[in-house]
Amino acid sequence: MDAALDAMEPFGFSRNLIQSTVHTLLKVYGGSTEGWVFIEDSGYALLIDTLLEKQANSSPRVTYCCCSLSSK
Repeated sequence: MDAALDAMEPFGFSRNLIQSTVHTLLKVYGGSTEGWVFIEDSGYALLIDTLLEKQANSSPRVTYCCCSLSSK
């Protein structure tokens, strides 16, 4: 877990998000022994993708108005 935290924290992910995501991935990919192979593969690509997906799904959506109001 420490290596995953060390690898992901520089990208700005919180420790809690990293830990919960790792635990979820370990459950999906066969537990603490077999699961780490998938998580560490390709420089934590699976972990990064999953973290980004979680972050995108939890971000509030911002709507911008493209019309301008003028008083003529």
